[in-house]
Amino acid sequence: MRRKTAMLATLLLLACFAALLLCLRPSASLGVSVRALRTAEEQTLTGGDEASHETSELLPGELVDLNTASADQLQKLPGIGPALAKAITDYRETQGPFSRPEDLLQVPGIGPARFAAIEENITVEEAP
Repeated sequence: MRRKTAMLATLLLLACFAALLLCLRPSASLGVSVRALRTAEEQTLTGGDEASHETSELLPGELVDLNTASADQLQKLPGIGPALAKAITDYRETQGPFSRPEDLLQVPGIGPARFAAIEENITVEEAP
């Protein structure tokens, strides 16, 4: 009788342990809900919706004018985030309009490698 009770107790403990492992294992639906939560947070932080995320990249052949682009438009450029976009607009406000694209190298945080990555996507039209 003791042996049967010990075996049943062992089986019960194993079953509880297996159930606990199943509860702790991430499921596919968890990934979906986390993604949905991230999307909702992005919408709240950016004030936009899913469609605005699609337009956050440049279209083929699209150019960004350094003299007229807003910080949001500058962020479409590869490697340009909010801080660098602000640095570019601040530089433009304090130093005046850009005369040529290479003037962007004078902005703190823009080095030769970053400039090379965005060079084909920028232009400098006449100052507004």
